[in-house]
Amino acid sequence: GGDTDTGGATTTSSDPGGGTGAAPFGVNLIVNPGGENGDMSGWDVIGNGGNGWTTASSAEVHGGSYEFATSYGTCSRSQTIDLVAAGFSPAELDAAPDVVVSEWFRERYEGPDDYSIKVELRDASSGVIDSWIQNGSTTGGATYADDTWFELSHTFTAYGSGLRSIYFDDSGSDTEFWGGHYGTRMDDAHVSLVE
Repeated sequence: GGDTDTGGATTTSSDPGGGTGAAPFGVNLIVNPGGENGDMSGWDVIGNGGNGWTTASSAEVHGGSYEFATSYGTCSRSQTIDLVAAGFSPAELDAAPDVVVSEWFRERYEGPDDYSIKVELRDASSGVIDSWIQNGSTTGGATYADDTWFELSHTFTAYGSGLRSIYFDDSGSDTEFWGGHYGTRMDDAHVSLVE
């Protein structure tokens, strides 16, 4: 049989990072990554423009039963992941494991809808070690048929020692300025460390 990813932490017999072997390598560290709680729990809302953030349930979600929906003013949010509190030892973090980040986006009805994603690797003083930023607008016409999901992803490698936290933020808006939640949709935000 092949390898199976159960989503849980794994323990190895040798741990070159000097940790306990219980660090959650390979586990998504984002809280409520796809809105499955039915609300914004886990996220710090920075901007709540237009009619604000909401979670939506539709047949078009990327994964699970919900997606996050933005409105006609910029909706932005963030999470800061404390990696030591999450179970990683300083030695494991100083070994600079790969950091994999991604999120899925789509427009709602007429495009273009604006979006952005920013991820920062930070040290113990919240200084930025490395960052990845993407901004853009969706493309598509005045139908629902072309509201397709696309993924933005990045892997941080060889960034050196000192990593202690990860800052993740994203935003979206509806440029047609319609009332309601016709702005960018987001789903399945992901941040994980890979041994």
